[in-house]
Amino acid sequence: MKPGDGKTHKACAALCLRGGIPPVFVTGPDHAAYVLTTAGGRPIQGDDLARVIAVVGDRVEMSGRPWMIDDLYFLDADLTSVRRLTP
Repeated sequence: MKPGDGKTHKACAALCLRGGIPPVFVTGPDHAAYVLTTAGGRPIQGDDLARVIAVVGDRVEMSGRPWMIDDLYFLDADLTSVRRLTP
């Protein structure tokens, strides 16, 4: 999606997530991308997905456990820790 920010991205990303595309968390300056999962590497669904959609496209911080398979990074996210940051 280009541009990858702003209201257009937020709306498009929410539609993708509702359609089953897994959410990705992109970190600060290095732009590392982590596929978000819940504990044990399970897909994000239900109430957890609603939490992600509520902040998609916004700057946030969260805690979780990173892991990887080959060169793909994942984050078992604690979605109760998500906090929106000011722009």
